[in-house]
Amino acid sequence: MDVNFRKCTFENWETDEHNEKLYKIDIRYCEKCEKMKRNNIGLLLYGPSGTGKSYLSFCGANRLLQNFVPVIAISII
Repeated sequence: MDVNFRKCTFENWETDEHNEKLYKIDIRYCEKCEKMKRNNIGLLLYGPSGTGKSYLSFCGANRLLQNFVPVIAISII
């Protein structure tokens, strides 16, 4: 993971009325990652640029890494 994305965490994510649902979905996905993996369930984020998709993805990746779950995280922007 690029060093710039290591600072992306749920703790410094700014939640508002537009992104709160997505934030909760990503948190829940991280909490249930083992079950999701067993059931072959992924998470696809899509939408206009500038809405926080990449940032939130790296928040999830960093949370999983904190819990010793292997992650490959890249940005193709």
